[in-house]
Amino acid sequence: MKRLIDHYLQQWKNSSRRKALLIRGARQVGKTYSVRRLGESFEELVEINLEMNPEYAEVFRLNLDPQRILRELRLMTGKRLVPGSSLLFIDEIQQHPAAVTALRYFYEEIPELHVAANHGRKHKALASKSIRSNQQLRSSDRIVCGSRAACVQ
Repeated sequence: MKRLIDHYLQQWKNSSRRKALLIRGARQVGKTYSVRRLGESFEELVEINLEMNPEYAEVFRLNLDPQRILRELRLMTGKRLVPGSSLLFIDEIQQHPAAVTALRYFYEEIPELHVAANHGRKHKALASKSIRSNQQLRSSDRIVCGSRAACVQ
């Protein structure tokens, strides 16, 4: 099924001014499915789910140094995570606000790494604790998914 979001994701992938991507939306609208499909166009898709595998969240707790985080994720996943040819996909990022903040540092220090994250809207902890304003997300592109068929930037 071709969705409107596929066009935006491909544009994001090919952009020379690409930021980390944060996809927000209700549960079960196809956010994860769409990013996985995008991942098929990379040499490597590295998916970490912070809800199902909370051990990955520990990587973001020590500090937000993206080089260190990348090294630790390589060790934990056994994947290469090569900037320019890999997609790092952080699913259920709303579970750990420090991971949301880390998106900014990936963009600033490793801009050639494609980083995408899904943020389900049901969790209030992120809205109240981490993102009172969009200040932490200024170095992220955002796509909001409202239905299974459509997403808008």
